[in-house]
Amino acid sequence: MQSVQCPWYRHAWVWFIISFPLAAVLGGFATWYLAWQSDDGLVVTDYYKRGLEINQSLATRDTARMLGLQAEMLWKDGRLSLQMQSSRELSWPDELTLDVMNATRASADQHVRMFRNGGLYLAELGETLPAGRWNLLLSDFGQTWQLHARVVLPSEAEIRFEP
Repeated sequence: MQSVQCPWYRHAWVWFIISFPLAAVLGGFATWYLAWQSDDGLVVTDYYKRGLEINQSLATRDTARMLGLQAEMLWKDGRLSLQMQSSRELSWPDELTLDVMNATRASADQHVRMFRNGGLYLAELGETLPAGRWNLLLSDFGQTWQLHARVVLPSEAEIRFEP
């Protein structure tokens, strides 16, 4: 009696055992590809300079708090209308800056100039922003004060800025 031997590649257990290292190698290549294609933009090389900017930002928010500044903005179809309020008598500037920053994608950030028209500041965004969480920083042109807000887009609710 002779036993017939099958070639090694005909045995199911061989392929079962090979599948685990093969899946690990394919997963490693997929992870490498995703890391290569996406830039997280979170690592900052000049961390000391950024720390000084953060301290300055805190000082501008303290100035806004001291002046009793608040703002309310309506955002509809890329058109922005903003109304400023203060607990003190102030002369309002002709121009404000609004930084629209995405929480995760720096490439989607926008810098918007808002111009005074009567009692409102008006601006229009050039492009529609993708849905998600956005941080908004409102300041005067000289960066003496700063208000901030967080919003989830798309939203047609009134956005309230506070120091």
